[in-house]
Amino acid sequence: MIKKRRFLQNILTFLILVITIFFQLKYIKDNKGLFQEEFNPTIHKNLYSQSQYVMENPKSVIPDEIVYAHSAWEYLHGTDPIMLNAEQPPLGKYLIGLSELWFDNSRFTGPIFNFAILIALYLLANTILESRFLSSIIVLIFSFEKLFIAQVRYSPTLDNIQVAFILFSLYFFIKAVFKKKIPYMSLVFLGLVVSTKFWITGIVLYLTYLTFIVFSKNRKRIYNFLVFSPIVGIVNLVSYLPSFIFHDLSLIRYIGLQKYIYVWHSGKLQPNFIAPFDLLLFNKWHHSGTIIPSVDWQITWPVITLISLIGIAYTVYRFKNIDLKILLLNLYIFFYMGLLIFSDTNARYMFPLVPILYIACVWNIKRLIIWYNKE
Repeated sequence: MIKKRRFLQNILTFLILVITIFFQLKYIKDNKGLFQEEFNPTIHKNLYSQSQYVMENPKSVIPDEIVYAHSAWEYLHGTDPIMLNAEQPPLGKYLIGLSELWFDNSRFTGPIFNFAILIALYLLANTILESRFLSSIIVLIFSFEKLFIAQVRYSPTLDNIQVAFILFSLYFFIKAVFKKKIPYMSLVFLGLVVSTKFWITGIVLYLTYLTFIVFSKNRKRIYNFLVFSPIVGIVNLVSYLPSFIFHDLSLIRYIGLQKYIYVWHSGKLQPNFIAPFDLLLFNKWHHSGTIIPSVDWQITWPVITLISLIGIAYTVYRFKNIDLKILLLNLYIFFYMGLLIFSDTNARYMFPLVPILYIACVWNIKRLIIWYNKE
């Protein structure tokens, strides 16, 4: 009976994953025009030169995808990354540039890294939940998230590249820690996280790992983690290698650049304890002194948020008996929610949080069912 049930679950898992892939490919096919556009560096350069990034009274206001596509092309043709769109690290734009070179189109990072997100989400969910079936359901539901779909529609973005790296970092961290190994790969992917977008999200991830390891009270594990933590910085340094080699970037200027990135983004800090919860629970986006609905909000957000927050409260209450895998996710949710409280709460900033909320939500429901059946 148990074997038959497992076989049925495996079949359902396979079908769910096939359905997920089918809908992703169908969406790409339905929007194939996006990937047939020939990239025109001249048009992008002209748009950028007349935009808010260059002119005090711009002729046009351009979205991020135009900036990233233009910067990516210029990087691969000799422009120093610290002289163009320096407020974001260069790695993601180098990847966009490869799309422009290989496919003559800047948008291919959208579907490529969306698929990477789904793979990483499945691996992470399966590691936490120990259920391929539940993991495949999470992947299917998440694949219909408006935030996720927008990564293809408005490609190229840096968001889905960074989120893919975050999920892989979490996955490799759990795999290493529970095998009592040093999380080299997790730290490498954390380095990729801070090399793709503003590194504050990487700090959240690092604090998550450090807090988790400190809670383990294993001196050797704490020591090894601290000793190998510079891997993160080394990866970030490597992402600026062209600047060091071809543009005489020094370590002092590199440190100054990181300060500039922080100062540039700190201008967006608008502490508001209520704002992230208003957006997640009620679709009330606090924007420029007004409250408006967000087009990216979904009805699933209140559900996964409330159940996850209840799970965090339970973690605090039953801390000594908590499953260490869910503890890691709860720490990430806690620190990232703390970041949102001190940030400009935009739906896009929920993207690194929402997939983790899905896993935590399903874990809490699973544990509740197990507890109920025992009773």
